[in-house]
Amino acid sequence: MIAKDAKVRKLAQARQVAYVSENRIVYRNADVNGVTHPEEVRDYILKNLSDEPIYKIYFYYHDRATRLRYLSRCNVFFPGADFIYQGDDEHLPLVAFRDNSGNGWVRSLAGSIFVAANVHGRRHAHLENHLFKEMAKMSGVKSG
Repeated sequence: MIAKDAKVRKLAQARQVAYVSENRIVYRNADVNGVTHPEEVRDYILKNLSDEPIYKIYFYYHDRATRLRYLSRCNVFFPGADFIYQGDDEHLPLVAFRDNSGNGWVRSLAGSIFVAANVHGRRHAHLENHLFKEMAKMSGVKSG
């Protein structure tokens, strides 16, 4: 029972980090006549609904061929804030982050959350290698 309570406490902040996506229309590119035309974009939104900051946020996707592809990052993400990465529908990114206790997590758009063990303090190359393995597990790709 104590181990289960510890696991629930460990997950508490990570569960309060929501990850959603939404499509929207933007007008940003004008043609030769100066007329702007609608363009659909997809926003990948990370919402920190907890009372504590989260750290080392990385948006990644797995290209299913060789490795993870780094998309965007943020060092500190404060409570109540939204962090938005604008991408496409072709590559659905996952998000890796550290909670206020230093626990590493990987979150998917489907709502899944996975422990990314020992990411605290690692250099970027080691973190990327570790995330590759985590993401390969989630996508069913063998990591070699």
